[in-house]
Amino acid sequence: MTLSVVSLAYTRLISPVARHTERIIDASPEQVWEVLADLPSWGQWSPNFVSIAGTLQAGEHLENHVCAGGNELVFRPRVLVAESARELRWKGTLYVPGLADGEHYFELTETPDGRTRFVQGEDFTGALVLYAGSAIDVEDDMRAFNDALAAEVARRHVTVTP
Repeated sequence: MTLSVVSLAYTRLISPVARHTERIIDASPEQVWEVLADLPSWGQWSPNFVSIAGTLQAGEHLENHVCAGGNELVFRPRVLVAESARELRWKGTLYVPGLADGEHYFELTETPDGRTRFVQGEDFTGALVLYAGSAIDVEDDMRAFNDALAAEVARRHVTVTP
């Protein structure tokens, strides 16, 4: 019990366990957002999300079906930020708040040459986080998602020159 309290205090007050990836996508932030905001399509192109449903508006809840370790997990995070062509951020909890919480984010920034710097990350906090081990080593899954997103953006915005 004492170690759980220490873990909760440490990850909340001192240092959340952070995971972070980034990728340059050869499209504008508006084009990337168009795909990111098309929640019903995620199950078709994302290697991690079986499906995702809900409204991208702060305060609303999403229903995320995620494939992890051969199992389908369901999360119902609350949207914190949904700013078109800039940021999508949600926070989910494992069973009860404070046990293992994750604040997941996608940030889009236009580069000087008109492309998108796409950042995906998650900050984990809670009593069990320091004991989660490889369960929160999600960078490979994030990179796979980032690559699939870039491919879907390219597929939808193919430029044909005569």
